[in-house]
Amino acid sequence: MNGLIVWLDGLFGKLPVFPDGARDFLRRVLPWVITIASAFSLLALAAALGILSTAFVFVPWTWYGTSPLAMLDLYVVTPLAALLGLLGGIGMIRGRAKGWELAVYSGVLLVIGGVITMSLGSIIVNAIGLWLLFQIRSYFSADHNVG
Repeated sequence: MNGLIVWLDGLFGKLPVFPDGARDFLRRVLPWVITIASAFSLLALAAALGILSTAFVFVPWTWYGTSPLAMLDLYVVTPLAALLGLLGGIGMIRGRAKGWELAVYSGVLLVIGGVITMSLGSIIVNAIGLWLLFQIRSYFSADHNVG
């Protein structure tokens, strides 16, 4: 999967870079935003899918006629992206490079989910999120001490 990060780095490396002060602010704030948004996303998915109720077994009947790709996004892509985002955000709060990688994989999955559901807004917002993650990549490299 490092090939994906190298490819994305080449893609986002061509875009403008924020000043050091803005990147430092993003380094402090973005992990918390990712963690909180992912936690709320997991809770919202659990509620929407009825996992928090006893009627969970009837949820697939309410989606009758929905496209299989939308079901793939709802049941697989989005929950996996939210879980990776939660783990990645927590890892980034702790200053770990692996946390940053997990957050990037979460963003990639969310872009894929936007493509699956043909949601241009989702694609754009999550691509911007990936760009912001690549703005702070240097803070989470193995030789950089985040503190």
